[in-house]
Order: sequence, then structure tokens, then C-alpha cells
Amino acid sequence: FKQNEENNKSLELHSSTPNMHLRAILVLSLSVLTSGELQRIIQFKEGKACVTGNAPDVFLKLGKKNQRPGRCKEKCSLDEKCEAVQYIAPRSCKLWYSTIDQMGPGQPGTFCGRVKTKIAEDAALTNPPTASPISTKDFVINPYTKCATINLNRAKVLTQYTSRQECQQRCNKMPKCKSFQWNGKRNSCILIKYKVTSEPVKQEGEDRVCGYLPKTIVSASPTKAPTKAPTKAITKAPTKAPTKASTKAPINATIMCTLKATLAFPFDTPNDAPYHGYNSEYMEITEVGDAEGYVCSSYYSDGLPSWCTYQNSDPNGESAYVANIDDNYDEDILTSETIKIFKAAGRTFNFAVSHHFFGQDYYPDEPGWEDHVMATVLKINNQSHGSQTALNNDGWSHPTDINTPTHVKQQNGEWKVNPDYQGDFIVTVACDDNCLCSTSYTLL
Repeated sequence: FKQNEENNKSLELHSSTPNMHLRAILVLSLSVLTSGELQRIIQFKEGKACVTGNAPDVFLKLGKKNQRPGRCKEKCSLDEKCEAVQYIAPRSCKLWYSTIDQMGPGQPGTFCGRVKTKIAEDAALTNPPTASPISTKDFVINPYTKCATINLNRAKVLTQYTSRQECQQRCNKMPKCKSFQWNGKRNSCILIKYKVTSEPVKQEGEDRVCGYLPKTIVSASPTKAPTKAPTKAITKAPTKAPTKASTKAPINATIMCTLKATLAFPFDTPNDAPYHGYNSEYMEITEVGDAEGYVCSSYYSDGLPSWCTYQNSDPNGESAYVANIDDNYDEDILTSETIKIFKAAGRTFNFAVSHHFFGQDYYPDEPGWEDHVMATVLKINNQSHGSQTALNNDGWSHPTDINTPTHVKQQNGEWKVNPDYQGDFIVTVACDDNCLCSTSYTLL
């Protein structure tokens, strides 16, 4: 089998699941200050290959936990001799110490970038003064914190950055950005359009930061401050506190009503899979009638709603994923997802499961590579009601058929998703005030 095809498929999973928000042409930019006044900028373009007559000066094989374009780009940015860089999924990273001729079409999962330099305006990115020519926002920044509950309808999630400074710089340049959250482990940058507060996280591992503008804004008129403070304190506190306590406390305080959902393939190890191949599916949970539109899933794990937690069997996993292949070519993988829903009494939730379609059907002519027949199983347990545990002993899944592959090949040789493949479904769970839950299944 061809190694590059397997590598392409591996990157498609890691770079775009779940929700697959990686755009067809993604420009990744990185700014690194050298010892002088020059600023090194790398623009990384997906689907482009570096074209040059020279062999790479450095060839690196990224580690298993660093299989991302950003890590390869970072290698170049830290090497002052590097003039161009190319990443090919899942681990290939090449650096050139001379300029490349051009960028040409590349296979899926290929990124090429040139190093450009310009005069740096200012090197300080952490808590810059208000007169800084780069930043006009004076963020409050405390290490090892995360932003309190994030409304993702008023925020933007970015994954192309490799440092907290880049994330902060991006927020600086957005007029409506008032807070940002950086997670160094996931290279996740969330830009938030309103002011937040921060919460502490464990002081270990990669850098995690919540940066926000101070909530106290100096008034232009000295007479406004005294009038605002007493009126808000008196009117809001007495009216809101009693109403919330009386309406929500009787249900949520006495009944925990916890639901546990797992999405996994129905076998214990990759070698137990009935077929060779790759498959990836993921779940997203929403509350029916939630005007804020919160989503509980791996993709939003940096801004989960307060009513859920997300866990993957692989700390770097983003879906329920299986890779069962020839061990001489790549590593077998099997991961699963677990989501817990809290305070579900009197509420209704949609558990949506989606199939991730790769770029093509791999090895369709090889016997035993019918990976489209493998499907995950969603199981939901009620952990708070004495007479109800599993909401469905067999769980839920989507139908599969050995004669209905995920993709079909067109006459021009290109692949497209098979419209007859049904890989998405929703299980709606409605729980009464005593945490007795009913379910309904919808195949999409």
C-alpha cells in the first residue's frame, strides 16, 4: 500500500475533526522576533508544495503528539537560517536555508511557507502600555487561567496559531475583541467579543491563559460614577436573587440527574475490528430551546457549557476514531468519546452523531478494506434514577451496507461523498422533573 495515502488520511482526521473547520486555503501566519529589529513572518499555505531544485537542509520527523503544521512551522521560526518550510502529513517537516523557486500544487495535507522579514514595530506583547504602537488594549493576563463560561455565538475559535502572543496580537487587531483565551496544549485561540472573568486551571503542562480588558472603565464625567454604583446595587440584587432561587432550586438542588454518553466502536482493540481501514465519528450535544446555542463537543472543549464535560480516551483525540491497518506502515489507533450532562431534570437534549468523510475512499479494491461498514455505537446511561440506567441496552448507530461505500469515484477520477451513505443521526433525550428520561431516534 502507498504510505503517502495513509499519511494524507491521518492528517485529515487530526486537522479537521470534529466539525472540520479547516478551510481549503488556510493561511497560517507566525511572527517571531530575532535578536535585532527584524521580524520574521511565515505564511503557511495549505495544499501548496515547495518547489525548489535544492534538497532540504533539515529533515525532521515530528513526534506522535506534534503531528500538526504549526509545530513544523515553529521549527522553522526558531531556526534563524530557515528560509522556507514544508509540512506533509502526518510527521514530515523539511527546512530550507535558501529561498524556494515557487509554490506548486501539493497533495492533501501539504503546507508550504516562505520566511519574510520586516522592521518590528514593538517587541512587547505581554500587557503592553496604552501608548504601544502595536497594542491599544491593556489586557489583564494571569498565567494558568481560563475564561469563564464562553458564549461561542459571540466568539471565534482559531487553531492556526502557535503561541499566546499570536493569539493576543490577533485580539489586539480586532476592534470588537475584548477578551481572548489561549490553550498551548491544543494550539487553540478563542477571540471573545465581550469582557469575561478568568478561572484558575492546573499549573502544569502547556501555557494556558485568559486575557481580558478590565471591567471598570473610567468615566469621562466625575458625576456619573456615584449615580451608577448605588442604583445597580440596589435594584438588581433584591429582584433577581429571590426569583432564581425559587424557580430552579427545587429541581436542580435535590436531583442531580446526570447522563453519561459514550461514543465508541463495538470492539476493544484496533486488531479486533472486522475490517481494515479508517473511520471517524463524533458527537455534539445541544439543549433544546437554548437561545445561546451552546454546543458540548470536542471542538468546543475550551469553552464548554457549564452543564457538561468532555473526555476522549486519547488526550489528543478529537473523535471516536479507528485505524486498523498493516502494522508495517502505520500505527493502529482506537479512541472513544465520553460526555456527561449535569442537571438534566426537566430538560431536553439532542445527542447528534456525525460521520467524518475523508477526502476519498482508500483502497476500495483491496479485500478486507471495507471500513465504511464499521460504525460507532452511542450509549447513554442515566446515573441518577434508581429504576433507569441504560436508556437503550443496545445503543444507537447508523445503518451500514457493504455495497454502500462512503465515497463514489467520478468519471474525471475525483471522489465525492456518496449521497446514499447515511452516517448521521440524532437521539433526543427528554427527562422529567424526577430524572426519568425518554428517547427518540432520528436518522438524518
